[in-house]
Amino acid sequence: MHNTINNLLLMGSHLRSVLISAAVIGSGALLIAGVKTVNVKQPGTLASKVGEKNKYTTTAIRIKGSLNSDDVRFLRDMAGGDTLFKKTPGKLVDIDLSEVSFVPGPESILGKKSAYRIKGKHSIPPTFLYNCPVSRVVLPQRLDTIDRWAFSGTLLKELIVPDGVYVASQAIASDSLLEVLRLPEIKGQAVAPSQSGLRGVKRVSYGDVDYVGGGSFVDLPELEEIVFEGLIGHIDGYTVTNCPKLKRIVFRGPVASTGGAQFVKDCPELEEVRFDGLVFSTGFGAPVNCPKLKGYTQNGIVLDGDSSVFRIGTPADVAAAPEMKKQALRMLDYKTRTLKNASDSFLERIEIMNFADTEKLAEALGEASGVEELAAVIRPVKEDMEKEKLQLLKESPSYRADDVKFEWRYAAPSDSILRFDREYFNLDSIAGDGDDISRIKNLMYWVHDAVRHDGSSYNPRSISLKDIIDICKKEDRGVNCRMMAIILTEALLAEGIPARYLTCQPKLWAFDTDCHVICVAWSESLGKWVWVDPTFAAFVTDENGLMLHPGEVRERLIADKPLILNPDANWNHKSAQTKEHYLDYYMAKNLYYITAKEFNSPRPEGVKATKGKYVMLAPVGASKAPVYDITTTDSERFWAPPVK
Repeated sequence: MHNTINNLLLMGSHLRSVLISAAVIGSGALLIAGVKTVNVKQPGTLASKVGEKNKYTTTAIRIKGSLNSDDVRFLRDMAGGDTLFKKTPGKLVDIDLSEVSFVPGPESILGKKSAYRIKGKHSIPPTFLYNCPVSRVVLPQRLDTIDRWAFSGTLLKELIVPDGVYVASQAIASDSLLEVLRLPEIKGQAVAPSQSGLRGVKRVSYGDVDYVGGGSFVDLPELEEIVFEGLIGHIDGYTVTNCPKLKRIVFRGPVASTGGAQFVKDCPELEEVRFDGLVFSTGFGAPVNCPKLKGYTQNGIVLDGDSSVFRIGTPADVAAAPEMKKQALRMLDYKTRTLKNASDSFLERIEIMNFADTEKLAEALGEASGVEELAAVIRPVKEDMEKEKLQLLKESPSYRADDVKFEWRYAAPSDSILRFDREYFNLDSIAGDGDDISRIKNLMYWVHDAVRHDGSSYNPRSISLKDIIDICKKEDRGVNCRMMAIILTEALLAEGIPARYLTCQPKLWAFDTDCHVICVAWSESLGKWVWVDPTFAAFVTDENGLMLHPGEVRERLIADKPLILNPDANWNHKSAQTKEHYLDYYMAKNLYYITAKEFNSPRPEGVKATKGKYVMLAPVGASKAPVYDITTTDSERFWAPPVK
């Protein structure tokens, strides 16, 4: 069912507001005459109140009282949708819920196995009218939440969203008749009509919004107007393209930052793009292929931007203009909140990079003390962002022994899944009859060749050696580095070689989510762990050819000692890897935090995953470290040999 929904719904944002959809908002006017009024004093009695003979003939209804999951299912049936999202003969198109509340409970509003349930007394449940062809809905007067997919796939024409209620992601999408969309306050990424399947929308307006993504308004044939009423945290470039009827775009409030060069392109009827408020920083260039638009109208002040496109002002100019000062104070409040508790690390990163200019604006407004307390935290992070990755690693604090409790365990080759792997894939033959180093390398190369790397692929539900290889063959696709490391770990364990997969993360992991996952295998002949990376068919040695583990590589990077990458290291047999890129840059970045699962076994994640905690090795005193089950600074115990 999740796949069915996700194929239809392409919206991935969180909205904060009340959702009301009606031709006349806030009135008792009805779309259709002959409304049937039903008072549900006892939850679960909607069906008996309506009556079986009226279930598929009622077109308009006003409901009073409390609805439980049985009532919601019956209402969906009346509105043309059953519990499997199939059509019913129901003709209900006009629903007044202004005097309705809901009864939370464990019962699903869909099939027995569905997780979609009523969660709150004043919460519209998920999939409430999903795929039901209703034309008008008046929502409860008391409302705090609109849950996922509640009104997606309907025939609503207008969505007016007053402040005050949380509207979950994907509450609306694929509503082909929707013409008017007003979303006053959005925490997180704004609804993007292009990605949400709102092809018929004519007028869109937003209030305060954290983030407007690139491509939000692309190929919308009916769109005429976009208005941003409130503050914008960040709006990407390349946002508006090929909207043949679009006439105006208005920014009434302050804009903290924008993306780069292109903003609007291929809009032949566009006559106005107006900035009424304060723009802190913008990368927008001139309009592209918009013949009726002679340039941006700037009624506010732009502090940083292209001087050939905007008139550039100063913080002193802002302080001297009452309306601009008012907007600047709002912006400073937003920036401070974002730096303390960002809805998205991407926004926090932008504000950190702009912090010096933020301080200048605060000083001009007489508000320097408001950002002063942040400076001690922000400046070191900004300095780290501007440093070379290897330099960050070299500045890392050292490790130190501790008494944090954890115990490494490794599944025995007699495990039923490992025994199956060994026989099914003939791993004995793949590993070969050589010493343990040659066997480890052979298995690494085998995984590297068996599946290709694709960092953007989704993880399969069942994460095991056979299941991952099978799905890659079936769907002709690759998997990410985590999946590749997991299946190599399983292959090594099947051959009786203790192994772990390691999640390697950067110091600035909150802003740089590109971590890397590799393996270590225990070499009995060397009496140590060795680095094996199936994604790049890579291993690392010292100047004498001795294979190293990640802890040793980390120490040598810090000390500028020789490191040698195997010459055949490569990505998907398409591009060779070099020591300078793979080690000095990529892995130097990703060896700040190293994490492994305490119990190493087949199927460590996904459905039917084996239990076990994650242990992270972190430098002493590392601030803002990732959160795992167990954190240790004891490198000796982290790299301890397997207990026989």
